Amino acid sequence: MVIAIIGILIALLLPAVQAAREAARRMQCSNNLKQIGLALHNYHDSHTSFPAYAVGVAKPGDPSSGVFLVHYSLYSPLAMMLPYMEQQSRYDLLMSSVDKTTGAWPYMDPSKHSAGSAPYIFMCSPAPFFWCPSDPDATEQQLYTNNNQAKTNYVCSLGDTIKSIAKYPDNKKLHTNNRGFFGGGSGFIAGVHNIKCNSFASLTDGSSNTIAFSETIAISNNTKKIKSGLWRYFGDTDWNFEDPATAHAGSTGYTPRDCLAKRSATDPTLYKSSTVSWYGKGYSFYWSYPAAVAFTTVLPPNSPSCVAEMKGGPGFYSASSNHSGGCNSLLADGSVRFISETIDTGNMDYDISSPPAGYPNNGKDPTGKSPFGVWGALGSINGGETVTL
Repeated sequence: MVIAIIGILIALLLPAVQAAREAARRMQCSNNLKQIGLALHNYHDSHTSFPAYAVGVAKPGDPSSGVFLVHYSLYSPLAMMLPYMEQQSRYDLLMSSVDKTTGAWPYMDPSKHSAGSAPYIFMCSPAPFFWCPSDPDATEQQLYTNNNQAKTNYVCSLGDTIKSIAKYPDNKKLHTNNRGFFGGGSGFIAGVHNIKCNSFASLTDGSSNTIAFSETIAISNNTKKIKSGLWRYFGDTDWNFEDPATAHAGSTGYTPRDCLAKRSATDPTLYKSSTVSWYGKGYSFYWSYPAAVAFTTVLPPNSPSCVAEMKGGPGFYSASSNHSGGCNSLLADGSVRFISETIDTGNMDYDISSPPAGYPNNGKDPTGKSPFGVWGALGSINGGETVTL
């Protein structure tokens, strides 16, 4: 009888202990975001702007076109904020690797650098200040071409953008997203400076109404997981989603609802196919690829992510976490809020191949009030909405 009572008490106590531990982890995760928010504001104080979504210059590509192959040497806002997070020495490793003659930044693939070199150490050393303790996979560095890259659980907001996100397949055009906190151009296109930095003045919706960072679960060995994986080739085949006009009309949809349908009917934590990308989310804190360091405010937290290509390009990049029911998010005013996975997301049938009437758009993406409800309104910096969480 005594043993039975003890067993019952243990059974009652264990869930309470687990809940208390997760509450502590969630609080630590929130504190990490607050430190990122403080670094973001200090960066603004020093530069009168927030960091660009992608920074860096590679050596020229095809001399006849004047195109710079910038997508392999574009570093993320997290990398630029390191000096404001007591990581000056790590930032100096990157800066010391910039070519003094050409100005080219080091190639972002660690396999292109010798082990022990400055760029290799910068890319491969663990970055625990970007880890949420609720995600044990974040501590296991991502294996990529026989090198380990430091992961991140904190990602940048590109707002309620779908189409204007990242590089086109010809590498000659990069995103011109003006909707998100980290929207704007990237690097140099045909020799033309194309970087755009936002400031507090850019946030016409207000800093307390604009989201800057949120969470993601970092890629694990099982990329079929909804929270850390990406549904690759959304829109039939590679790059169809890039240009809806050339896609296989009628065979696959482009709406947020079509992406939600990629969830398995038998296990809601997994995608319904094994053909998801071997690249997943949060695989590196310093790459400016959306898969690594970005999210969009279209689908709610913990939803599937559906993209044109395996690590970049147009699509839906969903925030995610292991916290019950949603994820932490950092607003531009420095406050951290918990966003429920049931947050209002408005029109899940918005199709970039033919945007619905009544929504201001540039032919594909929204330009006025967000069609994606409260979540979309939090993502847009200038949609003209005022939302309250």
